[in-house]
Amino acid sequence: MDRNEVRENLLKIIGDTPGLHFRELQRRTGLAVGQLEYHLYQLQKDGSLETRKDGKFLRYFSRTKGTEFERHISFYIRSRTGREVITRIIRGKGRAEFKSDRDSGLISTLMEMRDDSLIYLSMNQNVYIAEMVDYNAFLIFLKENRAKFLDSLASSLINLFGPG
Repeated sequence: MDRNEVRENLLKIIGDTPGLHFRELQRRTGLAVGQLEYHLYQLQKDGSLETRKDGKFLRYFSRTKGTEFERHISFYIRSRTGREVITRIIRGKGRAEFKSDRDSGLISTLMEMRDDSLIYLSMNQNVYIAEMVDYNAFLIFLKENRAKFLDSLASSLINLFGPG
């Protein structure tokens, strides 16, 4: 495979499953670490890719496929704390409350989601109130793209029901 084919393949994989991290891309492509680093760097350099830090992971997103809204949602679905916030908002039909003492590990995610214009965030006493900016668009995106996030769902179920 020549370098253009490799990069086209990478863009297709990342476009089809946004938010993958390096090791998952390596597993799916079979490329050596150095090759993958090189091609990802070149794609970032030419503006085709963007990255976002998620704990110890660097997640990759195509700039040629999907909207900024979709990239943000994809990021939070792949993030453990993002999934937790999203799950609670879905259970609340677009709105959820987070207590600053009990949910302290989620507060920074709430702030990031607010900064990414995904939620409105207000505070009353020691309770953060998060409301999805466009709940219907969010649900449509989830329904249309659920297959892309099956690996994240599996991880969530393993964390929820798996051995401690």
